[in-house]
Amino acid sequence: MNWPIFLLGIVIGWIIEWLVDLLFWRKRQKKWIADESGYLTQLSEVQTELESQRAQVAQLGEVQSGLEATRVDAEALKLRLAAAEAERDRLEAKLVTMTEERQAFAEQFNRLSNLAATAPVAAGVGLLALSRGETVNLQELSQGAGDDLTMIEGIGPKIQELLYQNGILTYSQLAESDVKQLQEILIGGGASFRLADPSSWPRQAKLAAAHDWVRLQTMKEQLTGGVRRPEEPAPEDDLTIIEGIGPKISASLKEHGIRTFTQLARTDTERLQAILAEAGPAFKLAAPAVKSWPEQAHLAAQGEWEQLHALKDSLKAGRGEAETSGPQT
Repeated sequence: MNWPIFLLGIVIGWIIEWLVDLLFWRKRQKKWIADESGYLTQLSEVQTELESQRAQVAQLGEVQSGLEATRVDAEALKLRLAAAEAERDRLEAKLVTMTEERQAFAEQFNRLSNLAATAPVAAGVGLLALSRGETVNLQELSQGAGDDLTMIEGIGPKIQELLYQNGILTYSQLAESDVKQLQEILIGGGASFRLADPSSWPRQAKLAAAHDWVRLQTMKEQLTGGVRRPEEPAPEDDLTIIEGIGPKISASLKEHGIRTFTQLARTDTERLQAILAEAGPAFKLAAPAVKSWPEQAHLAAQGEWEQLHALKDSLKAGRGEAETSGPQT
């Protein structure tokens, strides 16, 4: 074996391997190292971005949780709002009821105060019942303390109740009442009371308060509905002479006892309007003319025909010139 050649071959092989490594593999290694470094950098960036996205996802989860909690709170608030509205409605209804009860209590208290002047014991019983929150039957209480006013000609149970409500409980109180005051009470009671004539009630009540039943009965026999009944039928006047009164209205007036010019002159306009209202809607057009009828009737009753004609000339269907004229009924 030729050792020098063998060693030379080894040296040449090592030189060739070194040159290959230097010229090829090291360049590849540097490229691989550079690529690996770039890949590691990109991987790091991707990991950083992934962490950022994970953090955003976590934040979105928190936001979603917050939204869910907000939704739950909103539903709870809706329920509380509905409950509050129901409570408000209940309190409003209770307030209305309390207001009505207070008004009823005040009304009963005032009536009991009026009753105390003539019947202190009965009024005391009623006030005691009110203080306990009990219901007071004022009509029964008043009837137990007051006189039977239906003994008066022209006063029925409903009018008696109306008088009781206005503090007129006894014959003495009725005897001291003014006719105008009684008329105002009747007007305040409604249309069904306005046709009643209280002009004789104080005189009748004075006899009843004195227990003069004989004279009271004699007086009542001369009355119809509280109005003195003439011994003989009074002559009738032609009421159609009055401007604004036609045959139908004349007949309606006579049905209510207004048969002469004198009676018409003494009748107030409120009673005349009540008669027309009772007659029906067909008589509404004549209602504005009522105010001139007593004046015309007074002139006719006095025989002042020239003045009556002059007044009628200034009227149209019982109205003034400034008002619209309508057909006579």
